[in-house]
Amino acid sequence: MADPEAALRIANASGFLFQLSVENAVRSAYSDRPLGNPETCSVVAREYPWISPTGTQGYIDLVLSKWNVVLIVECKRTRDGLWVFPIETKSYRSTTDIRALWVLRDVGDKLVSVTDDFIGGPDSLVSQFCAIRGSGEGQTPMLERISATLIQSLEAFAAEAISITQMRDSRRYFFLPVIVTNATLATCVVDPSEIDLNGDTSEANVEETPFIRFHKPLVTELTPGFATGGLGEALSDRERTVFVVNSRHLLDFLRGLRVYE
Repeated sequence: MADPEAALRIANASGFLFQLSVENAVRSAYSDRPLGNPETCSVVAREYPWISPTGTQGYIDLVLSKWNVVLIVECKRTRDGLWVFPIETKSYRSTTDIRALWVLRDVGDKLVSVTDDFIGGPDSLVSQFCAIRGSGEGQTPMLERISATLIQSLEAFAAEAISITQMRDSRRYFFLPVIVTNATLATCVVDPSEIDLNGDTSEANVEETPFIRFHKPLVTELTPGFATGGLGEALSDRERTVFVVNSRHLLDFLRGLRVYE
């Protein structure tokens, strides 16, 4: 006979229950909205299998859709988690900038898939860094690892969606990577001139934030046909925007979700 308490501890620790709660929150919030309504966010799939051209494979926790925006969602449950995003004072601003993948059927009836810059809401702060308790010095930072894999899964899903559905309408579809976590998200705004060469500072403005743009070059393939003029352009080509959302504020994030062509 299985020990119910032990079984429950294992289930809670797995993260699957958190994933189910996120899915249920989205379904419940939009249960009275008609599909096809631009304001409706629907659950397209859960545990969607993917494989990249290089053979990397895995499962997408959730695929959500809101009009012409497809969200590839990774759910991350932590215990007493605190994710801190350092931001330089000169970069402390709210932004609507996004760099991600979009797909469009052009006038020649060909499907075009491009990673590009565009704008959309909700606006948020943006950071290139994330410090998470327990990340070791010898490891690739955790959020970078999650984000790089998430981008690979997004690109694999988009390629499959193109080949299977052919996206027959003329809408431009945007594919956005999103990490939903129960961890507290906080920004740490610092002036580099106030940081000593040990890497310590006593002068910083720390505030909790509901969601944030994590924007930086990630370990991804260069755009097919990319002709580089140097390492700087190659670095820019690998830049991506990943939304990191605290689960308590997920519905606020989805309500404010817009992408402008």
